[in-house]
Amino acid sequence: MALGFPSSTSADFLPIVTYDARAGRMFRNDRDHVNGEWVTNKIDLTNDQPQFAVDFGTIEVGWIAFTPTGATWTAIAAAVTADTSALIVLTVPTTVPTLEAATATLSGGADGGTPTTEQFIGEDADPRTGMYALRNQSCAIGMLAGLTDVTSLTSQAAFGISEGVYMIATGPSGDTITNAVATSVSGGYASYGLKVMFGDWLWWDDSTNGLMLVPAQAYVAGMLSQQSPQESGLNKQIYGVAGSQKAGLVSSRSTQTYSTAELSSLFTAGFDVVTNPIPRGAVWGCRSGYNSSQNDLIYGDEYTRLTNYIAETLATGMGPYIGEPINSTLFGDVRASILGLLSTMRSAGMLDNTGTTVPYTVVCDTSNNPTSQTALGYLVCAVTVQYMGINRFFIINLEGGAGVSVTVSSS
Repeated sequence: MALGFPSSTSADFLPIVTYDARAGRMFRNDRDHVNGEWVTNKIDLTNDQPQFAVDFGTIEVGWIAFTPTGATWTAIAAAVTADTSALIVLTVPTTVPTLEAATATLSGGADGGTPTTEQFIGEDADPRTGMYALRNQSCAIGMLAGLTDVTSLTSQAAFGISEGVYMIATGPSGDTITNAVATSVSGGYASYGLKVMFGDWLWWDDSTNGLMLVPAQAYVAGMLSQQSPQESGLNKQIYGVAGSQKAGLVSSRSTQTYSTAELSSLFTAGFDVVTNPIPRGAVWGCRSGYNSSQNDLIYGDEYTRLTNYIAETLATGMGPYIGEPINSTLFGDVRASILGLLSTMRSAGMLDNTGTTVPYTVVCDTSNNPTSQTALGYLVCAVTVQYMGINRFFIINLEGGAGVSVTVSSS
């Protein structure tokens, strides 16, 4: 027979050929009985020159079915034992049971439930659980999916600031603007480390469960993770939304939208909301791009994400300089490394590269490292970075009318 198989055999094992796609070689797997045990010997069937590839487009596939009238437990156990890559071990009892087809009904279990706020937040001690399991994991964005307890927001904000994680939270399903605004006033959670989505949940068409209401935080976290850190979530399209509680289902052709006054109330209170339309057009997307801070200079997604990005990169990149002697060489090396990072960011468009003014400075020398300080082991590097603003309020001054005088300049 081809491939070196015997033309007849009384062995219990069918001849098998395996193909190693990584090496481009074919092997015949012989089963030999040695010292009372069956062992596998791989016989290389490949010609040394040339190696070959299998035509998987026309290869024939065979199947082995273990039926109640076929293999026994003893044979199955032997096959598993012979498989050196098997992850299980079968031990056959002295009295071998007969294979029978049957149906088993499981009972005594309990349905899962919604975790409590305490379980979502978890314990900040080994082993860390819940939110605290993300500590020191270098995560850029985090969320506690579906947690709507306002009392948890201060903990989420504090964790976000301490870890450099942009926490995306959500209000309760079907929330009202009046309740949301009141919550923001009494919550005391305002922070650039926390983004709170208004409780206008979104419809998601699940392939298994059909239409489901899910918090907008999941969509927003996914969208932000695809953006460069200098980008705002404002006016960025979000895909896969089948509708919202406010607007209804897209399939119903509902046109219910937020008024300017309603949006203004939400934005002032530090909320973001996913709507359709957005300024970009009749698509779904974030309408404010705000975190929950009340400081106009740091209340954008881009502030949180770019600050966290630079801080994390510096913390990681400066590690090799710890333990080195503080001298002019170290000053120069530190400064060169940070300037190199910021220059790369500028070239990538993460910092303004359209003008001639460099938007950053790095100071690390004797001017901010006196001997009295370095003698105690402290090295200070002052880094100042100017971020780009985000076009949130686009003002066009239009003057028109039949009596308007227009002067056109050649320049």
